[in-house]
Amino acid sequence: MKKYIYLLTAVLVTILIISYSIQNAQLHTARAENSRLSSNVSVLNKNYTTYKTAYGHAAAKVEALKYTQEEMKVYEANLLHEIGELQIKPKNVISVAQVGTQTSTIIPTKIIYVDSVKCLAYEDRFTTLSGCFKGDSINLLVENRDSLTTVVSKVPKHYFLWWSWGVKAINLNILSQNPNTKFTYVKYIELK
Repeated sequence: MKKYIYLLTAVLVTILIISYSIQNAQLHTARAENSRLSSNVSVLNKNYTTYKTAYGHAAAKVEALKYTQEEMKVYEANLLHEIGELQIKPKNVISVAQVGTQTSTIIPTKIIYVDSVKCLAYEDRFTTLSGCFKGDSINLLVENRDSLTTVVSKVPKHYFLWWSWGVKAINLNILSQNPNTKFTYVKYIELK
């Protein structure tokens, strides 16, 4: 009889340990999901930040939104359509960055005469402007060149002396080489 009581006790203890492990895993998963959603709310309530580097280049920084595949389908359907146009399966996407820029500059140029026709011509490292007047109108060609450098970096969660560990947030940093560029839109999404 004692043998059966010991066996029953061992089974009950095993069931309790397994139940506790499952609940602990579910609690850990729920905490991680809560942390992800809290981070997303924080990112959505903030906006991207823009600044100038020491060399006068425009730069921007934004934290990453962390979406699941289902959330991506709900919140970013247009973006998924664009990804589909690139013939990339949504399940193969790791992250997506969208950047909008606007380039404005004042172009000082003189009117030149080419075979008695008034023309404009200007060129520098980032902008080319050319066109000729035809009566009271002008066909103007404006080309702006820019080079964007994007860097994904992590923000450590914990610091102790010179050590850092954990990940508090993921940032997308963008650097524009054209000093006349202004960022109008920056968004970074990571898929889980």
